[in-house]
Amino acid sequence: MSSRIRNTALVLVLLTLCTASATYAQNYANPYLRMGVGARAMAMGTAATAVANDATAAYWNPAALHWLHKFEVSLMYTGGMKADRNHNYIGAALCADRIGTFGLSWLNSGITGINQYDAGGNKTGAFDVSSNAFQLSYGRYLGGGFALGVGAKYLQEDLADNDGYGFDAGLLFSPYDEITIGMMMRDPLAKQGEDDVPFEARLGLGVRPWKA
Repeated sequence: MSSRIRNTALVLVLLTLCTASATYAQNYANPYLRMGVGARAMAMGTAATAVANDATAAYWNPAALHWLHKFEVSLMYTGGMKADRNHNYIGAALCADRIGTFGLSWLNSGITGINQYDAGGNKTGAFDVSSNAFQLSYGRYLGGGFALGVGAKYLQEDLADNDGYGFDAGLLFSPYDEITIGMMMRDPLAKQGEDDVPFEARLGLGVRPWKA
């Protein structure tokens, strides 16, 4: 038990350092990648890094996919936002015995009904803009209370015809049945066109004082 306590302290220190370092050299590109998905997680103020347990785990922490032991699907549609914006998500996860759990997801954000004008200022019509992230994720339990997850994504934007790539990595550690520590790194070294995609790090702690 003492070794688990030492491991917990070490993981917390490392993740705190990673989280602190991620606050530098940021920009505001691709904000839809960091807006969050899922009604449950959004209701918790996007605090799902350590407790995601459905198909949205591919977004919040791919390591949490290991908790899924059957086929699951999560859907989210958000319309009626200001400036005719929308934010949508479809995710599916499937557990493969003795291999791990795979996730496939599509994150979409866009604006509809943008007015278009000619050189004389006359309205000529309207058009829509859409940004998409398609992601393949994988999570697996490693033993000793540790689970690891990774995700690769393809980024696409139709307005500027920009393509890009990114990846996520996640870690879960449960030193006790009642405690789970989660760490998520989103889009380190990701690119879209000539732009860098902002890097985000999240650290979460889940506590279950009693079993359900």
